[in-house]
Amino acid sequence: MAAIGVHFGYTCACVAVFKDGRADVVANDAGDRVTPAIVAYRDNEQIVELRQNRGEFEMLQTQSSNFDDPETQAHKAETKCEVINKGDKPFYKIQLDERTEHISPQEVAKLIFHKMKETAQSALGSDVKEAVITVPFEFAQAQKTALRYCTLVHLLTAAGA
Repeated sequence: MAAIGVHFGYTCACVAVFKDGRADVVANDAGDRVTPAIVAYRDNEQIVELRQNRGEFEMLQTQSSNFDDPETQAHKAETKCEVINKGDKPFYKIQLDERTEHISPQEVAKLIFHKMKETAQSALGSDVKEAVITVPFEFAQAQKTALRYCTLVHLLTAAGA
């Protein structure tokens, strides 16, 4: 069975597969080996790796933060998207057609992980059930825990997350 590794950074993500004694970073649909950690919402579609679109969300800095945390407030000031307080947690407020939706940082992370899993499965030609997840050294334990939860609950069985 092949193994995969997913790196989830502040601005990008990538996936590598280990097969036949060799590790290779896998290219995404666009041929890039690094995918921007951005999700764009357009109409009823969620697209990972697009830039310069209406309703795009870069994620990770606020993975497990409270709304009033300095980290969240700094991210709120820098992002193009409206960040709102919902139950003392940050959510992105987006307008899709006639309706407003609130998207959690965890939902954005889940979509990016899903894209990495699809990329790995395409390269391997088989389903992926386990992964090693890496993050930047500076990530707080709460951020690591939030990502591990996204991975375990939504996509993969994490080994060493």
